[in-house]
Amino acid sequence: MCPEYMKNFKIILIITSIICLLIFEISCKSIGLFHIADDVLPIPSIILFLYYTLVLKGKNLFFLTFILLDTISLSFNFLSENNNITFYASMWFSIISFICFFIYIIKKIDSKILIKKHLPYAMILSVLAIYIVYSLNNSIFDNEEEWSLPIILTEVLYNITLTSLLIVSFINYAYNDSTKQLLLLLFCIGLVFSEIIYAVINLYDATKFINSFDVIVSILFFASYISLTFYLNSGSDKTNETLNSVQN
Repeated sequence: MCPEYMKNFKIILIITSIICLLIFEISCKSIGLFHIADDVLPIPSIILFLYYTLVLKGKNLFFLTFILLDTISLSFNFLSENNNITFYASMWFSIISFICFFIYIIKKIDSKILIKKHLPYAMILSVLAIYIVYSLNNSIFDNEEEWSLPIILTEVLYNITLTSLLIVSFINYAYNDSTKQLLLLLFCIGLVFSEIIYAVINLYDATKFINSFDVIVSILFFASYISLTFYLNSGSDKTNETLNSVQN
C-alpha cells in the first residue's frame, strides 16, 4: 500500500475520531452528563501522543514533553474534582506542559531578527497579554469566595503561562509566516480561548450557558487538536526555518 495513502488515511482517522468525540461530549453535556463529558477530554491528547511517538519521525523533546504532560493533566478529569491533590497536580502538570510548549515555539524565533523587524508587534502583544492575565485574574478572584494563597499563586501562574502561549504563537507566525505556523497558532488560539471561556462559565450557573458558551468551549477545544494534527503532518520545521533564513 502506498505510504502517502497510509499517511492520509491515518490523518483522516484521527480527525474523524476527534469529531466523533466532540459530538459525543456535546451530547453528554446536553443531557446533563457532565462527568462523562469531561472523561473524554484526554482522548484527543492521548491519540496525538501515540501518533507522535509511534508513527512520526524526528521527535522534539519539548513538544513530546508538552503532549505527554498535557495528557496526564487532562487525565485528572477522571478523578474527583473536589480533591485538592488532583486539582494541584492537574494544574501544575498543565503549567509545566505550557512552559515546555512555550520553549518549543520560542526556539523557532531568532531574537535578533525579532527585535530588528517585529519589536513593535511583540511589544503590543505583550501589553495585550498583561491585560488578558489581569482581566482573567480579576474575573476569577473578584467575588466573595475566600481563596488560599497556594490556589491564587497556582491560578495566576497558570493564566500567565497559558496567555504566554497565545502571544508567542502570534509572534512565531509573524516571524515565520507559513501555513505550518498558522496551524500552530490556531491550536494555541483554540486551547487558550476554550480555557478562558470555561473559566468564565465556572463563575456563573453553567446550566444557563449549556446551549451556547459551553458548546463553544467544546468546539474550540477539539478543533485545536484538529489543527495540531494538521500541524504535525505539514512538513518538517527545518524546511520552514531554512526558507525563513533565506528570506531574511
